[in-house]
Amino acid sequence: MKPFIKYSLILLSVLALIAAILISIYADHEWLKRIDSISTIVLAFLTAGYVIVTYSILRSTRPQPHVFVSLPTDDEDFRVFLSIKNMGNRPAYNVHITFEPSLDILAPTPQFKGAAGPMLNQPFMPPEAEVRNFLSSSLQVHALPDDKKRFKVQLSYKDSQRRKFADTYHIDLGSYIFEKKFHSPKKSDN
Repeated sequence: MKPFIKYSLILLSVLALIAAILISIYADHEWLKRIDSISTIVLAFLTAGYVIVTYSILRSTRPQPHVFVSLPTDDEDFRVFLSIKNMGNRPAYNVHITFEPSLDILAPTPQFKGAAGPMLNQPFMPPEAEVRNFLSSSLQVHALPDDKKRFKVQLSYKDSQRRKFADTYHIDLGSYIFEKKFHSPKKSDN
């Protein structure tokens, strides 16, 4: 719901309450009966507005799957992983993910080329499930040219009622993989 409408409903509610209090203090009994009828009608409209606002909030937060793909790193071991996680509260079906450029450019050896392929198509992902697998070395990624470190991720999936969801975003490995410098401990002269 738009903020203007939401704040307008709140302001109308507060004004109606203030008006009711002032009228009950300063009005005679006959006036009070007329105002009571009017305030009942106003409150009925405000309640209807509240129902509409509540329905729109519930509709926007309905239970659904939410699949997210990332390339997290493990700084201690210099590893990059492919992580696919359903962060929603409903299962995701027919999850299909593509990377541009292909993740094969991250393969540390020719034997690893295509290894991520089977993970990019998941027929079923329960809520809070994660599929995670080694992809490359941080040092290997660091050696790539900057234009090869940015990936366009496109993913699509369905919920149990066959509603389709899709998302597109970018992952830039260059923004969070940094070169680490190693220093050997100095030898002490004894």
